[in-house]
Amino acid sequence: MPTLGGVGRMTGARPRGLRNGMSRLAAMSRPLIPRRVRRLAEKIEFTHGGRSGHFAAAGFLGAAVVYGLVAGGHVARLADAALSAIGLGIETVTVTGNAETTQFAVLEKLELDPGASLPGFDAHAARLRISQLPWVSDVTVRKAYPGILAVTLTEKLPFALWQHEDAVAVIDRDGGVIVAFDDPRFSNLPLLVGAGANERATDFLHNLAAFASIAGRLRAAVLVAERRWNLILDNGITVKLPESNPFAAVAELVTLDDNEELLSRAVSIVDLRLEDRVTVQPAPDAEPDRETPTAVPMPHARLGART
Repeated sequence: MPTLGGVGRMTGARPRGLRNGMSRLAAMSRPLIPRRVRRLAEKIEFTHGGRSGHFAAAGFLGAAVVYGLVAGGHVARLADAALSAIGLGIETVTVTGNAETTQFAVLEKLELDPGASLPGFDAHAARLRISQLPWVSDVTVRKAYPGILAVTLTEKLPFALWQHEDAVAVIDRDGGVIVAFDDPRFSNLPLLVGAGANERATDFLHNLAAFASIAGRLRAAVLVAERRWNLILDNGITVKLPESNPFAAVAELVTLDDNEELLSRAVSIVDLRLEDRVTVQPAPDAEPDRETPTAVPMPHARLGART
């Protein structure tokens, strides 16, 4: 479990810590009193003289400090300093569940100020900030007194690559973009191309997985006009699927390949869009092959699965 220590760590005995905390409070308060206000307080003390002058000046300065704290928004900072001084400062931050998200990115989103206290830390706001990180699916931020802040992440799982226009991104199972594709670790993810392909990725790849001989050779799946799919196989063959019942057409292709070794021949396109036949286009540089038909009639028994 990664641990980031030394955040607001206390040293020494409690009384010394309290004295140090009070000194810090005084040091933070001093800049809030303008020089002319301090001079006015000295004038009040001199005018009244004696103990009454001292109390009058102290009261005036106290009122000025309170006003400065409220007007300048420093009350929370002073409260944090006081709580840290009595042993409730954030000493350690732990981050678990992160594989793609760096600890540094989490720390940035925590926005911990020097001397931040555990009671004064807004865990809900921190959770909202951390949830904006690209890989984060869910996050909990828990306070463990007296001084531990525990962050637990649940990250999104990379499911596929999606190319839209010139951009390629890693997407999750819901089709949401996680990050731009720039890491070779994700090169083996299936590639889907075209507008809307990301939203149909899960159902399409799930159904295609039933045909292992085709799914295992898939290089890319292209959604054409958001209506139907083309399969690009590892040997460069393009398989054009129909808009209606595309996986019945894939089943026909598996049968043809088993019986005729169609996908091992010198062809560039296998067109399954017509219900009564499969059209095959030879590869441009292929030698004439009398055994490779340009159109293969389909048995009527298989046509019923497409209608």
